[in-house]
Amino acid sequence: MELYFAEEDASVEFYSSRNELEALNSIILLTDKSLSSCQHSHTNMLQGLRQTILDLISDFGDQNNLKGVLEKYHSCEKEEHLIKWGKSHGAKTQLKIAYVEGAGRGMIAEKDLKVGDIALEIPVSIIISEELVLETDMYRVLKEVDGISSETILLLWSMKEKYNCDSKFKCYFDTLPEKFNTGLSFGIEAITMLDGTLLFEEIMQARQHLHAQYDELFPALCNGFPDIFPPELWRAEDMFDPCCWLS
Repeated sequence: MELYFAEEDASVEFYSSRNELEALNSIILLTDKSLSSCQHSHTNMLQGLRQTILDLISDFGDQNNLKGVLEKYHSCEKEEHLIKWGKSHGAKTQLKIAYVEGAGRGMIAEKDLKVGDIALEIPVSIIISEELVLETDMYRVLKEVDGISSETILLLWSMKEKYNCDSKFKCYFDTLPEKFNTGLSFGIEAITMLDGTLLFEEIMQARQHLHAQYDELFPALCNGFPDIFPPELWRAEDMFDPCCWLS
């Protein structure tokens, strides 16, 4: 608390804009929790504290506002179709998808949003989750695999579902990048440059974990259930990208 109510001449260095906003937001969450259970005599004080934090967030946004330049030559037809599909299933959004110069594809507000406004609401019915897999032939096979996690089951389902032309989520899969530029997709040269860093260790551990999972399941599943697990869809490196779109 002292950090945010220090005197004006106090010199405080913040690690990043994101950390600053997350810290302020954590105070808002704690204040809301206190308001839901506080005595009436404390209500005005907590409401005043909440408004002060909201003002700090607004001021911080004004001071750190970056004007992005939109790349108008990029087509967002598939993305707009995805938003239209989401709205038809109950999603609500005050955002639109755009390509920003120097940043790539992202989302921008359609209008000015105040602190506390809800930018995006997604109903549970269109969230890719484990429940989707429960009634599939794939699940009836995978549930018999000893020690397999729900995350791995969902990963395998999405790898196949992406190629299902009749999938409920086809418009979502169509908007995914052809390749995710993450540590999992780094080439040998790029990974070698990270040798000795914590990131190098994390990438190698993640790769080893995925390869170990793959070796436990394939080619056994392809050999035993070729209709459910067509061999051409299942390569170890193909597991890297679904880890990104499901995260």
